[in-house]
Amino acid sequence: MRSPHPAEGMNGSLRHLVKPILEKISVATRTWTASLKPTNSSLVPTSLKTWYPRSLLLTPAPLSGFRFVGYNLPLTSSTGQGDLRCPPNEQCPNCHRLVADWHVEWYKTEGPSLYQGLAALDCPLCRQPVGFQGGKIGPAPPGMPLITRQADQAAEWAASQAISAGGTLQAYTSVAGAQYAAYWTPQEVLQADAHRRAKQGGP
Repeated sequence: MRSPHPAEGMNGSLRHLVKPILEKISVATRTWTASLKPTNSSLVPTSLKTWYPRSLLLTPAPLSGFRFVGYNLPLTSSTGQGDLRCPPNEQCPNCHRLVADWHVEWYKTEGPSLYQGLAALDCPLCRQPVGFQGGKIGPAPPGMPLITRQADQAAEWAASQAISAGGTLQAYTSVAGAQYAAYWTPQEVLQADAHRRAKQGGP
């Protein structure tokens, strides 16, 4: 049998010494590569960046006099507006009463204008303009256009989100959403529920 050449033994010893070092380099390389992955901000499609979804990465710096309100679902690609919901008991900057739910989701395509500070929503209690710039409830600048909520949109929402309250706008505004009981006329509420049932082919 041929005796191992001295060089072969040396190579084996070098491999034994170098292998742990190479493994450490490999782990460090994988960690560094993972750190180069895009942040959440870069993963948000450009079409959604004009109307902030749930991520705070796209939110501007806090504005004085405004309180942040959030969103419960991401935006839809068709309207650029998601199903929006404010936290409970946000105070109106005008009448200073607590509004149980501002129901920003009851607007149709006006969400981006409200968020960008181009229009104001109205308080369901005093009906005065309220700012929503950057997703924050606060005073509306003078002369800002006022946008009111849509009964048809509210009826669509009630059918899927207020089932326990009856599943209709009439039932919801009579109990859980009583702060909106006088927001529309009874006839407007009945018509909105009827339109929703007709669209869905219901009774």
